[in-house]
Amino acid sequence: MHRIDTPTAQKDKFGQGKNGFTNGDPATGRRATDLNSDMWDAVQEEVCTVIEAAGIPLSKGEHTQLHAAIDRLIAEQVKTRLEKNQNGADIPDKSLFVRNIGALPANGTAVAANRLASRGALPALTGATRGSDSGLIMGEVYNNGYPTQYGNILRLTGTGDGEILIGWSGVNGAPAPAYIRSHRDNAEAEWSEWAMLYTTLNPPPDSHPVGAAIAWPSDATPAGYALMQGQTFDQSAYPLLAVAYPSGV
Repeated sequence: MHRIDTPTAQKDKFGQGKNGFTNGDPATGRRATDLNSDMWDAVQEEVCTVIEAAGIPLSKGEHTQLHAAIDRLIAEQVKTRLEKNQNGADIPDKSLFVRNIGALPANGTAVAANRLASRGALPALTGATRGSDSGLIMGEVYNNGYPTQYGNILRLTGTGDGEILIGWSGVNGAPAPAYIRSHRDNAEAEWSEWAMLYTTLNPPPDSHPVGAAIAWPSDATPAGYALMQGQTFDQSAYPLLAVAYPSGV
């Protein structure tokens, strides 16, 4: 396309370098703008190209084809576009869309994400109460009914339920306990008691106090233990036993 550039065009009619047309002025001798084939060929092809691009055959007797072509081209483009008032409801594959933008689904599941967002403070479930959301969710423990004051809770809800509580200490660098519990696949069932997970920094308490009698199904005495049959013992070799039996017998 181009603007009229014949010698009789009105120079700069629409701004610098933007020529236009004039009807001429007999009083001043100004000629009307001459039209040439270049100008009309350009106009013709600009219009016809739009009509043909819309798949509409040119028809000499119709004078609304350009309008129809523009409508059709816009309608075809709209089919592949999202409408603002749908707020994403017209996205064909919502799960893929969420993965592509690296976000979490609004329902909180982690199917399409590389991280699990926290639900914030989750009050501890009690009695036969189960989690309302199926799947895996994470929440925060902060003086809200759990066996330790601070931590994070992973809740697995399916046919049955389970929870893992990873505590954190209120002291810098200090270890904290971890717990697990479960709920069977029965609406009337209650949660099990919390079971503490023992580690090298959080060992279990002694099952047998020093000096207690232990039934042992073997004649071989394990390391760190002694066979006692009412005899005296070396208090320096067994100082903890000496605390329980200061007489040395």
